[in-house]
Amino acid sequence: MKLRNFILKFISIAKNMTSPVHNLKCQESELKDYIDNLITLNAKVAPDGTLLLVNETAAGYLHMRPEELVGKKIWDTPLWNYDPEASKKLKIAVKKAASGQTVYYEVKNRIGPDEFIYVDFTLNPVLNKNNEVVYLVAEGREITERKLMEQDLVAANEELVAVNEELVSIEEELRKSNEEIYLAHQKLHNILESITDAFYAVNRRWEVTYINAEAEKLLEIKKVDIIGKHLWEEFPQLVNTLIYDQLNNVMSGQTAAQFDFFYNPRGKWFNIHAYPSPDGLSIYIHDITDYKLAQEKMSRQNQYLTSLHQTALALMDRLELDELLEAIVFRAAALLGTEHGWIYLVNSDHSEIILRLGIGHYKQLTGFRLQRGEGLAGKVWETGEPMTVEDYSTWSGRSPKFDFIKIYAGVAVPLKSGQEVVGIIGIAFLEKNYPMGQEELMLLTGFAQLASIALDNARLYADAQQELGERRRIEEILRYLAYHDSLTDLPNRTLFNDRLSVALTQASPNNKRLAVMFLDLDYFKMVNDTLGHDTGDQLLKGIASRLSSLLRKGDTIARIGGDEFSILLQDIARTEDAAVVAQKIIDALKEPWIIGCHEFHITTSIGIALCPNDGEDVETLMKNADAAMYQAKELGRNNFQFYTPSMNTKTIKRLELENSLRRALERDEFILYYQPQVEIHSGKIVGMEALVRWQHPQLGIVFPGEFIPLAEDTGLIVPIDEWVLRSACAQNKAWQDAGFPPLRVTVNLSARQFQQQNLVKKMDQILRETGLNPRMLALEITESLAMKDVELTEKTCLN
Repeated sequence: MKLRNFILKFISIAKNMTSPVHNLKCQESELKDYIDNLITLNAKVAPDGTLLLVNETAAGYLHMRPEELVGKKIWDTPLWNYDPEASKKLKIAVKKAASGQTVYYEVKNRIGPDEFIYVDFTLNPVLNKNNEVVYLVAEGREITERKLMEQDLVAANEELVAVNEELVSIEEELRKSNEEIYLAHQKLHNILESITDAFYAVNRRWEVTYINAEAEKLLEIKKVDIIGKHLWEEFPQLVNTLIYDQLNNVMSGQTAAQFDFFYNPRGKWFNIHAYPSPDGLSIYIHDITDYKLAQEKMSRQNQYLTSLHQTALALMDRLELDELLEAIVFRAAALLGTEHGWIYLVNSDHSEIILRLGIGHYKQLTGFRLQRGEGLAGKVWETGEPMTVEDYSTWSGRSPKFDFIKIYAGVAVPLKSGQEVVGIIGIAFLEKNYPMGQEELMLLTGFAQLASIALDNARLYADAQQELGERRRIEEILRYLAYHDSLTDLPNRTLFNDRLSVALTQASPNNKRLAVMFLDLDYFKMVNDTLGHDTGDQLLKGIASRLSSLLRKGDTIARIGGDEFSILLQDIARTEDAAVVAQKIIDALKEPWIIGCHEFHITTSIGIALCPNDGEDVETLMKNADAAMYQAKELGRNNFQFYTPSMNTKTIKRLELENSLRRALERDEFILYYQPQVEIHSGKIVGMEALVRWQHPQLGIVFPGEFIPLAEDTGLIVPIDEWVLRSACAQNKAWQDAGFPPLRVTVNLSARQFQQQNLVKKMDQILRETGLNPRMLALEITESLAMKDVELTEKTCLN
């Protein structure tokens, strides 16, 4: 049994180490894809750690766009910020790279909530000609699969060690497993042979124990010539170099290392990873020559772009168009090292382009015109894309009108405003066989983008100068509209408050008196509802005109709301003066109004507050005049009232009661009294009426006459009525369930509740929830409510 368990265990280990033969090609393909894309994460980083550029692959790991990462600190991105230690290590690495050192290490990055990748991470400083660090190139090569493979190999190795110990006691049984072990080793060998990294294994005596086929190819050496040989004896030229020192450090310190190394015999750059193993070292070598060449090219391009940026910045301060065009052409020509250039602008009707300015041989060609698609400039206008010509004299696209200048190479790029081509800038070279390449085209294209911005600025500046007068006129109109009512042309609330504030300032030191009136038209809503808003607007204009004619020159009348007006009377001698004006207004508005074919009368309620008696600031006077106006409404309308302190007391009391009423339901402060209904001739109780009372925590019992009108004004009557209806039904049902004889309960409905569209549905819901028989509920409404809308009453009652 022990032998059988061992064999099964060993076969399981072998299967976990390898895949079936028919899947080997898939493994090879996956490993090849993995190795081919090891170096895929790239970013340009400022010395302070700010991301300046991120490639699509790196951003794709986070399911983000590169521009979403640009501007962040590299350690603040999701790849790093999940682990404070990883962020701290990265900050140290950035600081070290910013000092001019290349930093390598492996890191575990998070790319999702529970998803991580292993990355070989490198920070390379890029220096300018003064050996100053301009920026850092962060590059990462994902090694997740390799790390997992190594972990699997380590795990497998540990299992094999345990197996070997067991083999001592079961040597005879182990012989039967030799064939399976051989197959497992063969498959492991195939895996190592399939990876695209060159792989070396050396023992602690620096003897080469294994190399794969990729290593043979990369270093041009045969396995049979190197296996068993001393590494440094076979490669004596590497002694005392970076690779020699690094591998010795890994061997002695038992810590992994990663570094770049230039191998002179092959003229190639290698990225080398070295890992300690129980019997020596495992060394992976990856050819990064192409990447290094691309990095050098990027450095050159960055120097070009830095020069381009410094040159183009000088254009931004030029706002005069002719001066700007001259600067654009001269600087573009200097950027590419020539003296000949031109700039065309599209004319106003977009029918042709006109050469606005030229330098060198083009200096005398101002006004030269081309059609769309004609010549180099015309084709760039037509396509909106940059274009180069290596020999203009033999180019088939040249314009027949342009044969008086002998040029060879030329490059032209569009100047754009948004997506629209507004001009074309071109540079020409008289030298034959000028090496016109993509770098020159890229350099001029970048310059043109910045020149386009400068050109837009100049155009906007010119347009701004032309529109300045119109803007000032519009500002005057807007200023007027900000302080006046658009319907009546009277001052609005803002202007009225400003004038009142000024009047108060002037009145105080001179002991002058002034009055503030607050007017509200009585039943104006009926005019709008019956005759329409157009008629209402005409009436408001007429009222504004009549009111204005009654006031002195220094007084102010303003419309501050729909049908509300305020009046400022300055420098009044007596209180009676304000009363006289108020009565004149009431009398004037009593006169009949005829608008269209309609004749009607309108009245007003007026509140008056005096300064300094009733207040010495804008807010107080307006509030008190408003309180006095409401007092005039309550006293029958069509009158005026002077403010008295008791009006505020009444207003405050009403406000406090309203605030308490809003919280009464949630605080369960309402109670129901049930008034019996008695049959007169028999004296028998035949029903009961539910009457609501408010048990106020401070005021005690508040009767309906005090709070029902307030509830109706504020709209709180609807939830209160619903509570009464639900509570009465629930109590009636409870009494019936307790054995009392069934009695009908009557509930009064308010006008607001009766007019609710869902009244019937709500009642049905309450009856279902409480379980009360509908016959045991009676609803009571007033005659006036029933007759107000007979059709609604019939429809509701029938339902």
